Amino acid sequence: MRRTVPVDAWPRERTVVAFRLDGVPAPVAHWWLVVRDGEVDICDYDPGFEATVTVSAALRTLVRVWRGDLSWQVALRGEAVSLDGPADARRELPRWLGQSALGAVQRP
Repeated sequence: MRRTVPVDAWPRERTVVAFRLDGVPAPVAHWWLVVRDGEVDICDYDPGFEATVTVSAALRTLVRVWRGDLSWQVALRGEAVSLDGPADARRELPRWLGQSALGAVQRP
C-alpha cells in the first residue's frame, strides 16, 4: 500500500491517517500512514502527529476494499468501516488511499 498511495491526491501539508484494526492482537492493531510533500511513511507506533482521519475496521474488511472486492461506498454505508475526522477529510479518504491496481481486474 505504501508504494501505491496516490500522493498527488493528498493535501500538501502533513496528513495522518490512523488505522484501528479489529480482530487482530492488540500489539498490531494500531497503524499510522503519514503523507507529506509526496513522501509516504507507514508507522507501527504513534508518530506523534494528530490524526486527520481515523479508520476503524476489521483487517479483513480493509483488505477486501483494497483488493476491490468491496467498494468504499458499500463498506462505509454498511458500517463495516467507520471514519472519524472532519467531513471533508472523511469524504476524500477513499481517493487518498486508492486501491490496488489489481482491484480493477474483473473476476469470474
